[in-house]
Amino acid sequence: MPISQAHKQLVHQEIITDYKRKIKDDASYTQARHAISLDINPSVYSRLMRNDIERVLSESEWKRIGMELNIDKNGLKWVPAVTSTFVHISVQLEYCQDTSISGIFCDKKGIGKSFSARHYALQRANVAYIDCSQCKTKSELIRMIARKFGFTHTGKLKDVFRNMVENILTLDKPMIILDEAGDLKYDAFLELKSLWNATEYYCANYMMGANGLKAKIDKQIVNKKVGYEEIFDRYGDTYQSLTADMDEAEVALFDRMQAVAVLKAQLPNLKKDQAAAILDASRCNQRSLRTEIIKFIKPAA
Repeated sequence: MPISQAHKQLVHQEIITDYKRKIKDDASYTQARHAISLDINPSVYSRLMRNDIERVLSESEWKRIGMELNIDKNGLKWVPAVTSTFVHISVQLEYCQDTSISGIFCDKKGIGKSFSARHYALQRANVAYIDCSQCKTKSELIRMIARKFGFTHTGKLKDVFRNMVENILTLDKPMIILDEAGDLKYDAFLELKSLWNATEYYCANYMMGANGLKAKIDKQIVNKKVGYEEIFDRYGDTYQSLTADMDEAEVALFDRMQAVAVLKAQLPNLKKDQAAAILDASRCNQRSLRTEIIKFIKPAA
């Protein structure tokens, strides 16, 4: 589907707003770092900052950048809802970042883990949010972390790693959020220990995933797979969770309360019968709820 002019303008405005957020958080943050973090050519970035948006990016680039800035492919910007997951993840991330420690959060799918973490990272200059499902190998992971921090991510991998570590050590309270960490291949997972050791107690790390991540780590520790026990220890030696100790009825109530909060944030003027229909159709799963909201806002022709 071709991207609309309004969509481009929304993404363009969010690029500028994102830079302002970052420099407010860290006065030393530069436009050069911001351009790299969004994977935008420096000359193109310069044009964008001068409000020139015509023929500067391809349609796929506009959409990719928009998605990284919390604007979906439909040109809709999602409003954060203050759910239990959003509050819990935000508090955990803030504590880890402020104290430069590490942690692991594992919980069931569809409760808003990823959205909460992405939103947190967007508000801060020195937090790199990584979707590990998009960078599963060692090379892809290291280059993506470097890119999200705004550091050079091309060239020989050993040089990228060394340069990234040296630059991380100059930042104020840096943090790496590793979402969908269960998707990492073995060589990439092992590299987390190397990166942790190189930035020990200086850079915070937060690993996230569904319950499968916990199962994978536990299994590999039992099987004495090299690296897993050491990495688990470095990431706090415990799993954080919201629903692990809830029974089925409590989980159902938890999901519905969260879904209601998200729905009210996106569609505050919705009628009760409309809200009930959307909640039922989504089964109170956050991803399904997003789909139902989009269908309501933009019904099929």
